Amino acid sequence: KAAICALFVRVLPSTIRCLKRSQGTAGHRSVEAAELNSDDMQSLIYRVFKSDHLTMHLSRETIKLLASKFRRQQATDRQIIFENGSEGTRFFVIASGMYETFQPFAKQGVKARAMNSGSFGSLALVFNFQHTFGVRCVADGVLWALEGAEYRKVLKQAGGGGGG
Repeated sequence: KAAICALFVRVLPSTIRCLKRSQGTAGHRSVEAAELNSDDMQSLIYRVFKSDHLTMHLSRETIKLLASKFRRQQATDRQIIFENGSEGTRFFVIASGMYETFQPFAKQGVKARAMNSGSFGSLALVFNFQHTFGVRCVADGVLWALEGAEYRKVLKQAGGGGGG
C-alpha cells in the first residue's frame, strides 16, 4: 500500500493539472445525448482516456474495447453521482449536463469545481481508493459509466493495455 500511496502522491499533481485543463471545452466537447452515436461516443471516450495521465498509456485497441463496456447513465439536477469517501467503483465520462465537485466538511476557501466535459472517478477506480470528493449533477445530463470490474478485466485481457 505504501508504494501505491507514493505513486498516488506523484501522479496526483499532474492529474489535477490535466483535470484543470479539461475544464470547459479544452480537449473535450460536451455532446448532447441525442447526437451521441457509437462513433461519437468512442471518439469522446478515446480523447478522455488519452488526456488523463492515468490512462494515456492505453492502446487504441484497449480504449476501443473499454469504450464498448461503458453504459449510459441519465443524471438529474441535484443527483449525487458519488459521495466523498465512497468506494471508487466507476469511471465517468461526461456526455452532457453540468456537474460539480463537493466536500461536505471542506475547509473554508475550498471551492467546488464545475464540469461540463471531461471525466471523473479515475483516481479512485485505478488505485482502488475512496473518493476524495463528491460529485453531484447541477444540470440534467448524460454520463457514460465504466464499472471498475470491467476496466480491470479488459486491462488483464490486453496484458496491461500498453502501447499507444
